[in-house]
Amino acid sequence: MDIGRKRHVAYKFPVVCLEPIQQLMKLMDHDSLEGFRKDYGLILSFVTVLSKDQHDALFTLLQFYDPPLRCFTFPDYILVPTLEEIASFLRVPIRSQLLFYSSEFLPDLSMVASAIYLGKSVLKANMCQKGGVSGFHLSFLLGEAKKKLEDGDQRGFNVVLALCVYGIVLFPNVAKFVDMDAIRLFVLGNPVPTLLGDFFHSVHHRNENRKGGLLNCCAPLFYKWFSSHLPKSGAFVDVEDSLSWSKRSMGLRAEDISWWSDRSLLRADIIHTCGNFPNVPLVGRRGGINYNPSLAVRQFGYALRTPPLEKDVEESLFFHSSPDLTYEEWLQGRVEEFGLLFPIEEPLYPPTPEQSTIVSREEYDKLKNAMEGLQTENSELSAKFQDCMHQFHEAEYQKGEAVRLQEEAERKLAMEVDFFRKTDKALGSSSSELRRVKQQLMDAHGKLAGWQEQWDAFSTSRKAKEEEMVAELTGQMEKLKTLLKEKNNELLCARSTKGYITDQLNEARGQIEELKVLAGLKKSRLEEVFREDDGNYYREHINELDEIIHKRNMLIRHLTESPDHPDTVALLDEVRSSPYGLYTGG
Repeated sequence: MDIGRKRHVAYKFPVVCLEPIQQLMKLMDHDSLEGFRKDYGLILSFVTVLSKDQHDALFTLLQFYDPPLRCFTFPDYILVPTLEEIASFLRVPIRSQLLFYSSEFLPDLSMVASAIYLGKSVLKANMCQKGGVSGFHLSFLLGEAKKKLEDGDQRGFNVVLALCVYGIVLFPNVAKFVDMDAIRLFVLGNPVPTLLGDFFHSVHHRNENRKGGLLNCCAPLFYKWFSSHLPKSGAFVDVEDSLSWSKRSMGLRAEDISWWSDRSLLRADIIHTCGNFPNVPLVGRRGGINYNPSLAVRQFGYALRTPPLEKDVEESLFFHSSPDLTYEEWLQGRVEEFGLLFPIEEPLYPPTPEQSTIVSREEYDKLKNAMEGLQTENSELSAKFQDCMHQFHEAEYQKGEAVRLQEEAERKLAMEVDFFRKTDKALGSSSSELRRVKQQLMDAHGKLAGWQEQWDAFSTSRKAKEEEMVAELTGQMEKLKTLLKEKNNELLCARSTKGYITDQLNEARGQIEELKVLAGLKKSRLEEVFREDDGNYYREHINELDEIIHKRNMLIRHLTESPDHPDTVALLDEVRSSPYGLYTGG
């Protein structure tokens, strides 16, 4: 398809000074970063400078801007940055009924001081003007942030750092300067509508007559939005070094686009219209403009099958505020821009003194006093409003802290209840096991007492048997001695007869042998008695019972101190597997 072509529009982006802020960010540890993100979202992730490739990507995107529809029209699809997407990237909520308004009047310094945790006198001494706007130099705010950090005031440090990011990164205006509009937006705490309003208004205003110029917006934020919808792999990425952004963009089709930059948006509430407007009006720092969420339905998971209704995409709001431009200058500019069909003629009615627009001094003073009174009243109302907003934010913070503390307390309580329940269950099991072990121990003591009685009886019986055997052997030995003595006497008396002596001697020798045999038999019997039971059986059982009693005492101590410990379980199994086992109650 051959389509018409138009010339490029030259856009420029603000040159911001980020190095001092980045140096300050390096002083933050993990915990302080988490605390900062909890209060101010992910705004620190946009403290970065666009690379040349990123700059080219954003420049190419802007060439597809469609002024009547307030969107970016590509050959096969439409992309529209939305409030919900910007809020998702920043992790900052969209607050309803908190709209930003730019004012040439300075806010009350006491309100500003309470919002950014600095003294009113310090702010008054350091407030100045640069580029025709009031505010504070970046160096002053960074110095105050370092003082807060040195004093251990982490929350005060976070507040001042966030204000610097608002004034230099999110809402850039004058280099190295945080103006009052950025301070108002910071105190208000609702930056998303103004960020999108600044972007749309700035692009639309610079696109008029395709004259181009400086875009007063956060360029890294809108590059993030554009890149979130582009393919992350495939041919689009493969040719990034060989093809320009314009050719790569023209080669994409609707099915190539990543429509959902954040899947949580598929379940989010979408701001589709506002009041009597057919679409959504946005107010930026330099004017107002509407945008058309009905063109972004694909980005929220809905199909777009028919063209939008004209009433849904009509221009409902666009204005550009120039505080230094008078009505006459504005009208003259409009005449020069659109031209007239007829030449300018001399006035038919030259001005007369009565028609003079000059007012008297008295009327001027009266109007001036009235204006000053209204300005004072407006400042007071603005201060009250900002105080209310500050109290509201503080109350929200306190509420969040209370909810967090309550949740933490409930979590700890649940953990303690669970611990006590488990402990009670373990103690119940331990008490039952302890009773069984004590019963078994008592039974073991009873058995030991019985075995001790048997051992004592055996010892007494053995001792009696030993004494009886010794007495019997002693008697027999005495008899043997007596017999030997008698035989010796007989031998002496009968020496005269050789045969008689020989016979008696042989008889005596036979009797001696018999006595020896008898003594051997007695000795063997005594040894047999000792061999039958020398007490080892009872000693072994007594030692075994002592060891069992020792192990059961250890089991009682383990069950009392640590019932669930692996050593306790192992000891319990060992006792149960012993020959005596555990008492099971019959």
